[in-house]
Amino acid sequence: MATYWRNAEAEGLGKDLIAKYHQHLEKAKIAYLFTDAQMKSGGQPGLARAKRTSDLVKYLTDFDIFLLFQDQQWSGLALPQRAALVDQELCRCVIVGEEGEESWKVGPVTYESLLAVIERHGFWCQPIKEFASGIATQLKFWTEGQGGGPG
Repeated sequence: MATYWRNAEAEGLGKDLIAKYHQHLEKAKIAYLFTDAQMKSGGQPGLARAKRTSDLVKYLTDFDIFLLFQDQQWSGLALPQRAALVDQELCRCVIVGEEGEESWKVGPVTYESLLAVIERHGFWCQPIKEFASGIATQLKFWTEGQGGGPG
C-alpha cells in the first residue's frame, strides 16, 4: 500500500510560484505530498501528478487539489528542477465556475503551459531536452528550405 506524507519544500516552492505566476490559485487549498508509489508517464517513471479532490475527499480534508511527488524521483532533482516540476503541476490546475461557486479542475500539460515552464526554468528535465532537440532539428530543416524535414 502506498504511503503519503507532507512535502514542505514543494509547499514553499508552490507558495512562491503561486504569488509570481499562478495568482488564480491563491484561494485553492493545495496539499503538497510525497508518495512512495511508483508513477508512470508515457511508459517512463513519473515525477509528479496533480489530482483534483472528489467532493467526499474535499469534505473530509478541506483540500481542493493534491500535488503528489514521487519521493525517489524528487530526491534526484536539484532545487531548480524541483521548482520547475512544482510549476509544471501548478500550470495544470485551473479554476472553473463563477465567483462564489468555483471549483477546481486539473487538465493535461498544454503547449502554453509547457512553453511557460520552459521560459521560466529552461530545459529542466530530459524529456523537455529531447523535445527541444526535435524542435531544433525541425528548425534546421525549415531554415535550409527543406520544408517539414524528414519523413
